[in-house]
Amino acid sequence: KMKMSTGVDGAMSAMATEEKLINPNTGEVETEDQRMERLREEREAQMSPEELKTVRVPGSLSLFLSRLDEEYNKSLQRISPHSIDYVMRLRDEVKLVELLTVFQNYYDRVESPADAAMLGELRVEHLYYRHD
Repeated sequence: KMKMSTGVDGAMSAMATEEKLINPNTGEVETEDQRMERLREEREAQMSPEELKTVRVPGSLSLFLSRLDEEYNKSLQRISPHSIDYVMRLRDEVKLVELLTVFQNYYDRVESPADAAMLGELRVEHLYYRHD
């Protein structure tokens, strides 16, 4: 039963008493954090060993690589082309192109042509584009 109350404070306290989280296994009251942890443990218990090795990460890898490419180009623009730092940064381009190649092949394998095409375009820009 809800208590008869007057005012906003009374209504909020009545709602708070009604919204208790109960653990179905023990019947005890649990906090939101405890509930989330319990649900996570229950999901993990139902997973296969192969699924336990997989870590899902929110976001898009292709967009991350695109952003990495943009940041690389910005860093080249901010460094003096006559400095040793510029030459060192140019050596990083090989690593970036290798990353783009690996993940373009990955997206080809998982049949995601839009992501593979975007990474392929970035690779082509690095391989064939020459600065004036």
